[in-house]
Amino acid sequence: MRNMNEACHEKCAEEAMFEFKLEPQYGQGFYINENPLGLNALVIVKNESNSPVRLDITRYNRPTSNFIILAGDEFGVELDNIQTVGIFNRGQKVAKGKIIIIPNFSCINKC
Repeated sequence: MRNMNEACHEKCAEEAMFEFKLEPQYGQGFYINENPLGLNALVIVKNESNSPVRLDITRYNRPTSNFIILAGDEFGVELDNIQTVGIFNRGQKVAKGKIIIIPNFSCINKC
């Protein structure tokens, strides 16, 4: 018989990390969820460059969320029903960094 902690952690998938390197004024998608209802997750962007980037998150039956992450900054947001995650380089220099997606983050905190 499993204990409550084991059952909870089974629902929490492992995090995914994507590195990005984008030319000026260029964007790229990094995550697509094929389940129409989307994913509940914490999305973290680490901007390791001298250019600001825009994080774009589309969600099922919700408005698109856009966040500006300044050069050298880090940002995280937890949302539900995530369908796609992308980054757009808003600057005039190459932008690089990391996107980390941690599914069911709120579940982890309850375990």
